[in-house]
Amino acid sequence: MTQTRSGLLRFGQPHNRFSFSSSYLDYPLLMADPVALRLALEQCEQEMTQLGRHGNFLSRVRQLIEQGCTEKAGSGFPGVEQVAAALHLSSRTLKRQLAQHETSFSELLEESSKRRSVLLLEDHRLSIEHISERLGYSDLSNFTRAFKRWTGLTPKAYRQSRS
Repeated sequence: MTQTRSGLLRFGQPHNRFSFSSSYLDYPLLMADPVALRLALEQCEQEMTQLGRHGNFLSRVRQLIEQGCTEKAGSGFPGVEQVAAALHLSSRTLKRQLAQHETSFSELLEESSKRRSVLLLEDHRLSIEHISERLGYSDLSNFTRAFKRWTGLTPKAYRQSRS
């Protein structure tokens, strides 16, 4: 144990904590280097781009969208902020990465919604209203319009054509 001017230091504790007055946050950072910050941000962007190219970025985003809908049945798909957080990105960076892959978050969301609705309509035990709620649509008419736009059929007609 070491005694300091501001208090007692204890080593080997289960948690590390450094407490100080919030007034210190108002002081400028004397060692801050805007050029180094810009270079670090550029390097991070380059590495994220490389991860996107080599780590199958789109597949990972699709997987997170699908997982979010499955885990939160009844509340729809996750938002861009939730997916970005899961990827340790800002929502702006996620959108930029998706644009580099010539797609958008809303396109991937719609793709997942279409795929999920077709799968759920195969199960005749589920009502169309329940499927609409499960996918996060505010009402049945919104789901019906979206489904008709995707397939050219209403959910009911699609289900009957599969019987």
